[in-house]
Amino acid sequence: AGGESLKVSANGTLDNVNVGTRNVAVSYSLASDTGLASNYLLNGEQLLASITGRPVLVRANAASKIYGEANPSLTYSVESATLGRGLLVGDTLEGSLQTSASLLSGVGSYDISRGDIASSNYVIEYESSNLTVTPRPLKITADTKESVYGSTLPQLTYQTEQMSVGRGLLDQDVVTGRLQTEAIKTSDAGFYSIDQGSVAAVNYQIEYVSADLTIMPRPIELVADNYTKRRGEADPTLSWQLVAGEFIQGDSLQGALSRQAGEAQGSYPINRGTLANPNYDISFNNGVLTILSVPENLAEQQIGFGEDTEIASQSVSQRQEVVNPNTLASLPSLIAAESLGGNLRLLSIADIANANFVETTQFQMSIGSGELMNFGLSLTDDGVLVINVPQNVEVVNEQALINLSLNNAQRLGLPIANLRGVVLSN
Repeated sequence: AGGESLKVSANGTLDNVNVGTRNVAVSYSLASDTGLASNYLLNGEQLLASITGRPVLVRANAASKIYGEANPSLTYSVESATLGRGLLVGDTLEGSLQTSASLLSGVGSYDISRGDIASSNYVIEYESSNLTVTPRPLKITADTKESVYGSTLPQLTYQTEQMSVGRGLLDQDVVTGRLQTEAIKTSDAGFYSIDQGSVAAVNYQIEYVSADLTIMPRPIELVADNYTKRRGEADPTLSWQLVAGEFIQGDSLQGALSRQAGEAQGSYPINRGTLANPNYDISFNNGVLTILSVPENLAEQQIGFGEDTEIASQSVSQRQEVVNPNTLASLPSLIAAESLGGNLRLLSIADIANANFVETTQFQMSIGSGELMNFGLSLTDDGVLVINVPQNVEVVNEQALINLSLNNAQRLGLPIANLRGVVLSN
C-alpha cells in the first residue's frame, strides 16, 4: 500500500539428515522500512527435501598367507572426505570383505570381494584385490646310506619335517617321487651324493638336505702259495689263491707279491707286496718260500735199488726199457715241468721218508764223456717222481734233467699226469 516495501527471511530445518525424502520445517520473518510489517501475515507451504547417498571409494588391501594356515584378516582403505564425496569424520562402514580361499586352498591368487561392506548413507565404489597363497616350507633330509662294491644299492630314504606353525607336512598331504644318485652297482668305492631327484609335494617349497651314499671296498681273503727252491736258483713266480669272498666279473688285482729278502738257507715270508685294487678290502695270509741248501755230497740223497733198500721191500711192478735221449726229439710232444701245473715242486728226500713206491723203471742216457749211464725212475703212491742219478754223476742243470726224465716217464708209461713233486737222488 502506497509503495511500502517488505523484506522476507526464511529458515528451514530437516526432520532427518539420513538418505531419503525428508520434511523441512520452514520459519519466516517479515521486515519493512516503515515499521509496518506487523500489518502483514505470511502464509508458507511445507517443503520436502531428497537426500542422496554420498559416494565413497573402498579399496581392498592385498593379502597373503602360507598354504595350510588360516586366512588373514582382510582389510581395506576408505576415501577421505572431500567436497561431495568420501567418508565424513565420525562415520563408519559396516560389514567385511570376503574371499573364496580357505585353510587348504592350493597355492595361487584368490579374489578379495566386497562382501557385505556397506553404509546406508553412502554409495560404495569398490576396488578389489587378491589374497595370495604361497607354498608351505618343507624340509626333507636324505638318510645316509652304505653299500659294498658290486652289491645291489640300498633303497634311498629320507625324513620329512613334521608340521609346525607355518611349515612342515600337513597330515593329509603326501610327498611323491624318489631320491637319486649317480652311483650304480659297480661304481668304484667312494662317496656319492644323494640328490633330491623327483621328490616333491604339491603346495610345498622343498628345502632339501642331501646326504652321501658310501660304497665300501668289497672284502676278500687271499693266501699266498708256499714255494721251495734250492739256494742259488731263481725265485719262482709267486702266486696266491682266493679263499674267501669273490671278485666282480672282469676285476683283477694289480701289483705282485713279494718276499722277505735273503738267499741263505731258511724260510722267508711271502707277503702281499704291491697287490691291490681300491675296490677290494684285502685280508692277506702270508705264505713261505723255503730255500734249501745245495748238498755237498749228493750221496746224502741216496736211494738205491739194492736188496737192503726200502724200494726192494715194496710191492712194485718193474718196467725196463732203454731209451736213447737222441730219439726224444722225434716224440710227438715233449713234456716240460711247467706243463704239469703250478703245484709241481722240487722236493727233498725228507718229503718222501715214508713213501710207498708203486712203479720203478729206468732209462739210459749218454753223459758228457760219451758213457751211457742208467737213470732210475720211481713213482710214489702220492704222486712224487724220484729220479735216481748215478752216484758219480754231478747234476749241473736240474731243470733239463727233470724235463728229460718226465718225457722218459711218459714214454715208458708211468702215470705222471697228477704229479705233485720231483726228488733228485743218488
